[in-house]
Amino acid sequence: AQAGAFDQAYATIEVVNHSPSRAKALGHVARALAQAGAFDQARITAESINDGPSRAQALSDVAQILTHVGAFDKARAIAEAITDTHFQGQALSIVVQSFAQAGAFNQ
Repeated sequence: AQAGAFDQAYATIEVVNHSPSRAKALGHVARALAQAGAFDQARITAESINDGPSRAQALSDVAQILTHVGAFDKARAIAEAITDTHFQGQALSIVVQSFAQAGAFNQ
């Protein structure tokens, strides 16, 4: 059922011609995918956002969600791939904080 909802969301986004609205909608879908545990699809969706800051924010959000489930390596890889220095720093800070809280210093 969840996959169908995401398919409907993508189909709806396809008809949105206003670039900022499209970027915002894709960001919401990326976060929802990550929260549903579809991390690879969440990253792909976030990376498909054309607007740089919106893409960086979505990737940062996906990285943060990954830290909540203990997927520190994936979270760090996504954070390191963010090209916007502000959002990259924000994402890396969250990853480091999550490492510390989990006692995952050897990762």
